[in-house]
Amino acid sequence: ERGSCLFVDKISAAEDAGAAAVLIVNYPHRKAQVMTGPAAQPGVSGPQVHIPAIMISAEDGDTIRELVSSLGDFISVHLYAPPRQTSHILGQRRRAVRRRHAARSAANA
Repeated sequence: ERGSCLFVDKISAAEDAGAAAVLIVNYPHRKAQVMTGPAAQPGVSGPQVHIPAIMISAEDGDTIRELVSSLGDFISVHLYAPPRQTSHILGQRRRAVRRRHAARSAANA
């Protein structure tokens, strides 16, 4: 469950208990969010974790709970994240600047 303690504390406790990974179930009707810990915040230190952790939707969490209750305490979960589409903002800006420069040069010629 998501609860109120820091993600890094949850993950650290799971790691100390021998977990290979952590799935944190989000609140119902909430979009997933990026989980950050003290290491992501300048000037803040805290526990270091060495296992992967992700947040999943409440619906996916319910499905996994049902599987665990019907199949036992050990299930295998395969996760897929499609490749992220990144926009090349810097390249777009350079092209826009070049077009403006070319237009100004043509207007001044």
